[in-house]
Amino acid sequence: IVAEESWHKYILEYCQENGISKFLDLTEQGKNRQLSILNGLEVINKFAEDGDFVFIHDAARPLLSDDLINRCINAVSDGNNYDGALPVLPMKDTVYYSENGKSVSKLLNRSNVYAGQAPEVFKFRKYYEANLKLLPDKILNINGSSEVAILAGMNIAMIEGDENNFKITTQADLDRFKEMVKNESLCPT
Repeated sequence: IVAEESWHKYILEYCQENGISKFLDLTEQGKNRQLSILNGLEVINKFAEDGDFVFIHDAARPLLSDDLINRCINAVSDGNNYDGALPVLPMKDTVYYSENGKSVSKLLNRSNVYAGQAPEVFKFRKYYEANLKLLPDKILNINGSSEVAILAGMNIAMIEGDENNFKITTQADLDRFKEMVKNESLCPT
């Protein structure tokens, strides 16, 4: 688990109190999201074996379902030619591109544009090595976990995402989450 050091004590207590046995270790966050991920990969590398996967998810998407986890893993399992999997949702809105952020430069074909979600699953060794190749500076410009894999030429499957697996970043997102938690029938299993 990658977390700010001030949270380590609470995470350890939670894991112990709840009998979470698959927990290996804690590590600190990095200067950016991808360096935080690399810190986690460094810990995993101590335990990893050939053929292992790494599963990257963040706390900002708390309504992750078992179904989505399984579909991600199945997409990279033996017999498939993928090095990773990324859940995506098709764009519903018209999508515009702007060169300057003030006026529309062109219209994008929304049938070719997708919104990415977490979790992202990768073949561990390939993904770890792809991250190391971006050190020391290129890793600071990474915007999403799959970007590293794409830059390394890894073959990433797009699988159907989940509308309930939304990211909580605004007050409206938090309000939506609270409402879903109140109505337990809407929470994933």
